[in-house]
Amino acid sequence: SHSSYVVHFGNAAIHTAFTSDSGDVTTWLDGIGDSAGAVGRVIVGLDIEWRPHNSQYYNPAATLQICVGDNCLIFQLLHADRIPPSLIDFMSSRRNIFVGVGIESDLGMLQSDYNFGFGVNWKDLRTLAADKYGMEDLKRSGLKRLANMILNIDMEKPEDVTRSRWDDQYLSGDQIKYAAVDAYACFEIGRALIAS
Repeated sequence: SHSSYVVHFGNAAIHTAFTSDSGDVTTWLDGIGDSAGAVGRVIVGLDIEWRPHNSQYYNPAATLQICVGDNCLIFQLLHADRIPPSLIDFMSSRRNIFVGVGIESDLGMLQSDYNFGFGVNWKDLRTLAADKYGMEDLKRSGLKRLANMILNIDMEKPEDVTRSRWDDQYLSGDQIKYAAVDAYACFEIGRALIAS
């Protein structure tokens, strides 16, 4: 069953569900659908984490984070009983716009590692930002720079957490915070860039 956390970032309190249970994912998505109501387009921040690759082994995506508003889900793909149809439907729904940094390669990992994440309506935040500000070099920027520029928030990205064991069954509080903040920042940047 899932664990619930409140992660603080800037002035936000991110309500975070952390689970490897496909039933919990469906329940979470139902809740998001209720809160989004019939408002048309829904912006969804998306990010994944994996144990860093080394020269000998390829490490599959370990967690998928999705964030809508101040609600974030961290789904432990690697330890999941299955990928629920509700998640596949949510990700291929045309009313949802998934946003992230390097999101195309994230979706590529989901496709090759878990055979889902196809037909997603996605936008890369780097391209959106580059187009909006007329700054070509933003296409090579990271999430931290975009958050600083667009949200005026300084994100901490501790190297030891970035390169930690995301494949562990029990993630640390620091890992959960890092994962939730990444997806939340993607959502907030996406909202700022798409709304304008």
